[in-house]
Amino acid sequence: MVDRESKDIESRRASQVQAMDRDDFNREISGVDVGRIKRFGVANNKSAQDKHKQESNRSSLKAMLMNTAYHEAYMVVMNALVETEEIVYEELMSVSEALREAEQALNQSLEKASTLPNGERVFRGKDESFLERENDDRA
Repeated sequence: MVDRESKDIESRRASQVQAMDRDDFNREISGVDVGRIKRFGVANNKSAQDKHKQESNRSSLKAMLMNTAYHEAYMVVMNALVETEEIVYEELMSVSEALREAEQALNQSLEKASTLPNGERVFRGKDESFLERENDDRA
């Protein structure tokens, strides 16, 4: 009886290990991290395939660049991309400066505003009306 129970336990354990190995193998094939050292060598094969694909893409690009018309079109597009990146960068810097100035103006207004006992800021509008602002992190 003890021998049969031992065999059943060992059989269940072997089934669990086999199921875990199968799951790990399937996860490695699909590129999912299993949290352990890769045991099946799938990643090396995949990276070799990726390397081959990159080399193939590079050689295809080189072949296309040998065509004068394609090369000229490629250069026009690349120059347009560089010019566009420069314009976007300049605009981003301009907007960043405008934002910084607006934040400074807001902070100055908050410093000048009166504070009510409950912490709210009070501003006087140009038409002599009063505006309230709830307490925030900037004050």
